[in-house]
Amino acid sequence: MAYHGWARQGKARQGTVAVEVIEDAVEQNINVDYLIASVGGGGLIGGLSTYSKKVSPQTTVVGVEPETAQSMKAAFQAQKPTTVENIDHFVDGAAVARVSQFTYNQAQQYVDKLLAIPEGKVAQAVLDLYTYEAIVAEPAGAMPIASFDFMASDIVGKNVVLVVSGGNNDIGRMQEMEQKALMYKGRQQFYLVEFP
Repeated sequence: MAYHGWARQGKARQGTVAVEVIEDAVEQNINVDYLIASVGGGGLIGGLSTYSKKVSPQTTVVGVEPETAQSMKAAFQAQKPTTVENIDHFVDGAAVARVSQFTYNQAQQYVDKLLAIPEGKVAQAVLDLYTYEAIVAEPAGAMPIASFDFMASDIVGKNVVLVVSGGNNDIGRMQEMEQKALMYKGRQQFYLVEFP
């Protein structure tokens, strides 16, 4: 890898994914228009965005967060890391209450857009990856796939790279995933009825 020394410094080592992506794209004479990855503590998106903007400034970097755990968005709004209260831990790999100053600085400088993804949409992406592609992805890893519907008009005819990472998914959670997906699509509802 061309930037091996750079990639080992601090949390930026997660940028080695971007090194591989950009090198592969150059070899195939492809311009990467969009690079989409999950945001939790910010290490992955910080490393990806820092490297990709240095060597491919035209690439739009998009970070996706769980709708109920938007710690990077909160930091962007406050212009500093801030603690998000009452986060939902369904997307456990990205359910972070507060990003670090280091990762915030990287993301604030190099991430072009943040998207919030509903947990039900993430659950559906996990199920679809497993059912149609035989890929076992944890919810945080499936979030970039789930972002497609929210970016449909922007990515038509574009070269889009998604970072689907993390296979820490317990088979016992599949029923919960299916339930969340059905609720998101409006195909399952719950009612509370009080009897006197």
